[in-house]
Amino acid sequence: MMIGYFLFGLAHANTNPSQTLVYDLSIKGLAVGSRTVTITYIPASEKTPLGGRKIKSFTELEASINGKKVTYVQRTTAQISERFTKNFVSTISINGNVTELQGKQKKDGTWAINQVIGNQVTKKEFSRNGLHAFSLELFDPGQLSRWQDGEKFRFLPTETGTLDVFEGEWSEQGQFRLSNQYESISGQKLKINTQQGVLEALWSTSGLLIDWSISISGVRVDADIRNIPKPPEFGEIGPIKSFGGVEEEEL
Repeated sequence: MMIGYFLFGLAHANTNPSQTLVYDLSIKGLAVGSRTVTITYIPASEKTPLGGRKIKSFTELEASINGKKVTYVQRTTAQISERFTKNFVSTISINGNVTELQGKQKKDGTWAINQVIGNQVTKKEFSRNGLHAFSLELFDPGQLSRWQDGEKFRFLPTETGTLDVFEGEWSEQGQFRLSNQYESISGQKLKINTQQGVLEALWSTSGLLIDWSISISGVRVDADIRNIPKPPEFGEIGPIKSFGGVEEEEL
């Protein structure tokens, strides 16, 4: 369904289809907050023939970490389309101290990222191979094929507020299947070890990030999805005129 949607435009839809994922956050089994991620599917057009996704994330966390009370709030908005055209804005507040990250990827794959703290702006550029993704892209179902066993991966965690890139190699941790009395879902589990910490994640076969955890400086935050969202409703689909000769390939 997703491939067909990227190749064709919506004919009769007033709003773009979306999915909302809500994760409960915990540290050592204690609830500390939540993260809500909304994925909106952007229809194909002559300007963006393969379509794209707009992703919004809101995180609230309050915990005692290493004996200190931490109140953390983060908002991120990202626009993701194909062929190396992406951008994001992430605002992080830690105990009232605010940092903003602004990132834009050019058509050649290079990145320009600003870190804004008060009136001070720090700029940094990355080559196409120097930065493969930013962390919110892990929530994008359209990029599941990028996270593969043995692949080297350099990503910028938009949650930290720094310009430090995490680098490691994905390792396959096997298949999984989650079930309750109403439904079940299956997919793959991957893990990446970096110098700064460890990220583990479960993706469904459709590319949804189901569960994840991250360990940094000895502190592990676990995220468990509350409910599996329904597939997006794409409505009636009609071809874009400039793509009249394209047919959807059956997989």
